[in-house]
Amino acid sequence: MTKFIFAVLLILATPAISFCQDTTKALPIFQFVDEIPEFPGGEDALMDYLSNNIRYPQKAADKGISGRVYISFVIDTNGNVVQEKVLRGIDELNEEALRVVKSMPQWKPGKNHRMAAQVQYNLPIVFNLSKRSPSKPDANSKFNSYMSIGKEYTQAGNYELAIVYFTKAIKENNIFPEPYFHRASNFNELGFINAACSDWRKAKDLGSLDIDSTNLNKCFLDELQNHFQTQFQFMEDDDAGLIKYLNDNLAYPELAKSNHIQGTVKVLVSVDSLGKLTGAKVYRGIGGGCDEEALRLIRSIKQWKPAYKEGIAVASEAFVPIRFRLHR
Repeated sequence: MTKFIFAVLLILATPAISFCQDTTKALPIFQFVDEIPEFPGGEDALMDYLSNNIRYPQKAADKGISGRVYISFVIDTNGNVVQEKVLRGIDELNEEALRVVKSMPQWKPGKNHRMAAQVQYNLPIVFNLSKRSPSKPDANSKFNSYMSIGKEYTQAGNYELAIVYFTKAIKENNIFPEPYFHRASNFNELGFINAACSDWRKAKDLGSLDIDSTNLNKCFLDELQNHFQTQFQFMEDDDAGLIKYLNDNLAYPELAKSNHIQGTVKVLVSVDSLGKLTGAKVYRGIGGGCDEEALRLIRSIKQWKPAYKEGIAVASEAFVPIRFRLHR
C-alpha cells in the first residue's frame, strides 16, 4: 500500500484581468480582488479536504510516478468551482487532480468593490509516494506541506505569506531549525530585523549550520546598542502575527494601482508602557495613497505588547515597514 504527502499553494494566476463567457453573460475574471474567495473553514480545511479525498492512482503508484500537477480553476460569484483545467501535469496523475478539484464544496466567493467577483486560482498538487500506511497523514504531513508552501511563496517574492506558512510549520513542530531559518530570511527581506535575528538565533540553537556568522554578529551589536531592550510586539504571534494582520487587511489604494506604485512605507510607531498606541507617522513614504493606508493599518491596532527593559515595561518606538506589492 502507498500513500502520498501533498503540498498546496493558492496563487492568483493571471497577471491582469481576463474575460470569459458565462452561461448567461460575460463576467470578468479577476486576478486581484479586495476579498479573496475562501474554502469552507479556511486553508487548513482545504488541506484536510485534499488529504482525505485524493486517492493516489494505482497505475501511477505501480510505476513509481510522482510529481506536481497544476490545476487552474475559477471561483464564480456563487462560490462554485468552475472552468477546471490542467495547466501543467503528469498523464497518470492529471485525472485524479481534476476529479478532486471538481468535487470541492462551494467556497465563500470573492468580492471586489463590495460586489461578488469571479477569481481565478492555480492549485499545485504534489503527489509524493511513501511506503507507509495510507489511512491518515503522518504527524509531519502538515509540517511538510507548510514548509513546501512557504518555500513556494519565498521563490515568488511573496515574503508575507511565506512567513505565515513557516509560522504554521513552527506551530506543528518547533524543534526543527529549518522553518526558523527560512522565516528569518523572509523577515529580513521585509525589513523586520529584530524578528530575523530572533529566528536566526533559534535556528542556530536548534543545530542549523547554515546561519551566516555575519548576521549573528550584527544582531549581537544591535542588542548591545539597544541595551537588551525588547521591542513592542503585536498581540498574537509577535512580528509574524503583525505581518499576517497587515497582509490580510491592506487595501491597495486605487491611485497607486492605476499608477503602478509599489514599494515599502516605513512608519515610526510609538507605544507606551501599557501597550497603547500613542503615535504613528510616516518616516519614508511612496505616495499614491499608500502612506495614508499604512497609517490607517497601524492606527487600527490599538493594543500591543509593550517593550521591556531590565524586566520593566517601558514606552518605546520603532519603525514598522509596510510593503505594497502589486499582484500579491
